[in-house]
Amino acid sequence: MTENTSITALDVDGFAHKLLSASRPLFVMHRRPDGDTVGSTAALMHICRAMEKTPFGICADPIPERLSFLTEGLDIGSALPKPPYTAVAVDVATREQLGALTELPFRISFMLDHHEVGTPFADCLVLPKAAAAGEVVYAVAESLMKLGVLTAIPTEAKVALYAALSSDTGCFRYSNVTPTTLRCAAALLEEGDVDAADVNHRLFEMKSEKQLRAEAFAIEHTKTSPDGKIAWVLITDVDRRALGVEEEHLETVIDMVRSRAGVEVALAVREQPNGTLRASMRSSGFDVASVAARFGGGGHLRAAGCTVTADSPKAALDRVLGEIESRFDAEAEA
Repeated sequence: MTENTSITALDVDGFAHKLLSASRPLFVMHRRPDGDTVGSTAALMHICRAMEKTPFGICADPIPERLSFLTEGLDIGSALPKPPYTAVAVDVATREQLGALTELPFRISFMLDHHEVGTPFADCLVLPKAAAAGEVVYAVAESLMKLGVLTAIPTEAKVALYAALSSDTGCFRYSNVTPTTLRCAAALLEEGDVDAADVNHRLFEMKSEKQLRAEAFAIEHTKTSPDGKIAWVLITDVDRRALGVEEEHLETVIDMVRSRAGVEVALAVREQPNGTLRASMRSSGFDVASVAARFGGGGHLRAAGCTVTADSPKAALDRVLGEIESRFDAEAEA
């Protein structure tokens, strides 16, 4: 994949005009897709259909089963459609987050994102104060309606946008929620098109046996610092295969680590089937984005992730944990 040599920062209206010019948009999600990238992509695809465009979606990894209700009837896969198309990255902070798609011969034309820490690789609309990419997509939809090219947000897009918002805010529990976030959610619910209880049940309460098995493993194997403020879990590929689960079932283990009383920083390091090592971090205020950036990753102040290079899973854990501990101690002393 080739990158743009010069990058332009777009505002909401500028992004809306670029989207209007794309008759066959290809929306590109980040690897290990979550509710925000999937919901935002699905919403954009439904919006484009309403504008009589032919949209496609692509992701390096399969859409998790629990999110499949958002993509029903949409043309989403892991292979490039036949050209011409205009590729648009959605909820992608860095080129590396595209995973195996970076090896394919196509060019990202522009991006839509909300991460505070990242490295744009195409003309981009980035709203770092937005709680989710879905909040940015909602602003784009409003711009399209203002331009008169979109009469209303389609019902399917409303459901997808609400799911994106709820997913990235932990059902509106996280500190990234702002009055704007809540106004977006309220507007999506206003006409009764979205069953919020059903969406939230699917996202947070309806778990497969495999996901519950993975969460139980995380609870049992979580370790903490002597003061209980830092907690972590390591899951190797051997552990994953012994549990009989797939990578998608491990996405919520970080929430189990974070849920312990007194924990201020949570870390989950997971060995991927291909041998790479993925670290996910959450905090109640400590800047985990700076830790992720140290290893070439990114994210938000309180939620971030990165891929770590190390000789073993334990070595990867020690590297990230050491970075967290040194920065955490420095903050405490400041």
